[in-house]
Amino acid sequence: MANLTLRQQCRHFRNDHLTLIVDVKKFSGDLDKTILGTTNENFKKVFDVNVYGAFLGVKHAARVMIPRKSGVILFIASLASVVCGETSHAYTMSKHAIVGLMKNLCIEMGQYGIRVNAISPCAVSTPILTDSLGIDKATLDEVITESAVLKGAAPDAMDVAHAALHLASDEAKLVHGFNLMVDGGYTVTNPAISLTFKRGTGSHNEGSYLEDESDYDRKLKGKVAIITGGTTRLFVRHGANVIIVDIQDKKGRALCNDIASGTNYSDSSSISYAHCNYGKLDIMFNNAGISRDLDKTVLGTTNENFKKAFDVNVYGAFLGAKHAVRVMIPRKSGVILFTASLASVVCGETSHAYTMSKHAIVGLMKNLCVKMGQYGIRVNAISPCAVSTPILAHSLGIDKATLDEVIIESAVLKGVSPDAMDVAHTTLYLAGHEAKLVHGLNLMVDGGYTVTNPTFSLAFKSTGGHNKGCYSPLCSRKMNRAVIESGLPSLKS
Repeated sequence: MANLTLRQQCRHFRNDHLTLIVDVKKFSGDLDKTILGTTNENFKKVFDVNVYGAFLGVKHAARVMIPRKSGVILFIASLASVVCGETSHAYTMSKHAIVGLMKNLCIEMGQYGIRVNAISPCAVSTPILTDSLGIDKATLDEVITESAVLKGAAPDAMDVAHAALHLASDEAKLVHGFNLMVDGGYTVTNPAISLTFKRGTGSHNEGSYLEDESDYDRKLKGKVAIITGGTTRLFVRHGANVIIVDIQDKKGRALCNDIASGTNYSDSSSISYAHCNYGKLDIMFNNAGISRDLDKTVLGTTNENFKKAFDVNVYGAFLGAKHAVRVMIPRKSGVILFTASLASVVCGETSHAYTMSKHAIVGLMKNLCVKMGQYGIRVNAISPCAVSTPILAHSLGIDKATLDEVIIESAVLKGVSPDAMDVAHTTLYLAGHEAKLVHGLNLMVDGGYTVTNPTFSLAFKSTGGHNKGCYSPLCSRKMNRAVIESGLPSLKS
């Protein structure tokens, strides 16, 4: 049934041109993890298949996609692209190389509207893996379960398939240059010191955040969700019972009346309301946030602004998560989502208070990922790019047309205009069962904006110099157009 559903979901992909290439080739070679035990033959074979093969695949795919100015390129990377020491040097290096290729292609292909991403899955119990490790399937299942951060979810190949489907679809039209970890939060932590302490001393830290022991078309059918400071239409459309929490009472109630069925408004005790009226809480989306004043200097940051930003963005999110887990832990299931920001990755463009608050959100998300995984509760964050809204235009002191121009000019991925629905679709994916193994992730919905920093290329260009090999989309668009207009090189080159 799962395969049938997946095929049904893929029907919208057209067959008259190349829209998607998924590079799934991989070769681990021998499992010797020592540098002296790595043979030259094995090293070259791993790179020939994993790296050079992937490079050739996307090189020829780009020749077909560039003239149409659209397409999707996906790579299968690995946990070894993030955590090291558990696979051979050749395999680890090859998967780091794949991520490097993905990021560089993100910059080069973005100007043609071609999205490029990678997926890094965790270990899945398959005959191939059991044979390579020399153990039976039951033993491998036990190892995977024991080492998992997120308990209660068994990884399988369909998790990767669903992640690929999401990244290939228009619902992820602003996800670009991203290595999506489908690993249940495995790469977020390193428990070596805790395991060593427990094994060596017999001690055990009972630390807990709980202070007392107290079908495809409708992806969230029957789920109960609390959303702070944001719209809920897509959740309701997919069958969720939504409780809206906002300090703007009139707007919150008006939204409920507009959406009608499936929504309730609460200005306080929302989690108690959910528990009393529905008997559960499945999704907590901490979306509320403020930017306050836009002064980016430390001397211009007032104490009042600093405290207000942290009260709403950090302490509010902390309280939302804290009280949500009290309801979720006894049921051993749930999803907690946070809205972070590009400011959690790139700095200097927002106020100190706002930047610090969004870094704090990511830190909270990662810590909760490790602590809540044992209860089957998934925790993730979403970092959207700037969206042209009247509120943002007003805060920047410019008109919407000028803001649109700035966003388009600064974008890495060309041909798509970011809007609020990009964030909504990403939230829907992370809240649903299709992302059951995505845990501890800060998902960038930014069209690859955070992958690069073009200031060196721009400064070089301003001196009158020109680098023909520049990958920056802001460098010489005339040269790029000339390449297309002159015709593409043959496949033999």
